[in-house]
Amino acid sequence: MDPHAARIVELKRILSSEADLEVVTEYFFDHLADNRDFMRACQSAEHPILRAMVLKLAKEVTPLADEAQSMTMFLRYKQVPFYHGSVLTGGCMGSVLYFDNIGKGLLGLTGPGDGKMHYLRFSTAEPPGSANAGRN
Repeated sequence: MDPHAARIVELKRILSSEADLEVVTEYFFDHLADNRDFMRACQSAEHPILRAMVLKLAKEVTPLADEAQSMTMFLRYKQVPFYHGSVLTGGCMGSVLYFDNIGKGLLGLTGPGDGKMHYLRFSTAEPPGSANAGRN
């Protein structure tokens, strides 16, 4: 049994429905990122589609975002297709949460010069099992 399953389910629920996106990030950091066992159950991962989406969204926050000069680091939780990580682009730093199985995520990025957090919820594709999944 996955000891973090209930927290992952709750994070997925609030990511999908919470209007205040800061609540989503706070939940992750308070209930998962601070948990040593959870972090040990994560491994470094590449996700080219997620990286491309994050850098595309970063350009909405800062025009200085440049793919060639950006750094992303993702970790994947071994039990479910959940990724989390960090991004540095255009002088802005941020965090990423993403559920691959539903194609939904959240980017929190500091604004250039103002230090204010900008939150962007995003979708990368139709969720598996939806009427349009797999259609071209």
